[in-house]
Amino acid sequence: MIPPNITTLSGDEALIILLGSTDHIAVKIKNNLHILDTVTLTTHGTPTVIENWVDFGDEKNEIIISLEPNEEKTISFDILAGKTGTYKLKIFADSQASHLYAYEIKTIHIVNKDDGAFSRSPGLAGLSILIILLMVCAITRRF
Repeated sequence: MIPPNITTLSGDEALIILLGSTDHIAVKIKNNLHILDTVTLTTHGTPTVIENWVDFGDEKNEIIISLEPNEEKTISFDILAGKTGTYKLKIFADSQASHLYAYEIKTIHIVNKDDGAFSRSPGLAGLSILIILLMVCAITRRF
């Protein structure tokens, strides 16, 4: 018995998504058997929170696909960039006919929309620190 083939169409490079936006990941699934097969695609992540941001449409992080002998299908799903960080998304293709699976790992970097003095990230950016220092100087001169 042979497991199904699974490949991500975006290549081996990491996917970079801006915080708060949604991107698409496409995978190609191939039935390597000479019989009809049903393949279940599931996602698992490290850290696991990324699993909550995957959406196959009707299903959250699992979809079932029927494949004719040697048939290939391309499946795409959405991923929401919910929190900055680096994540590993493991996409499993589990064959019901052969009881074997294959998987592909995709590295995902979720980054802030802007960096620098006007950063929207939590914490103090350079401009914020300057404004606070000016306010402290103005207040201390009054007293």
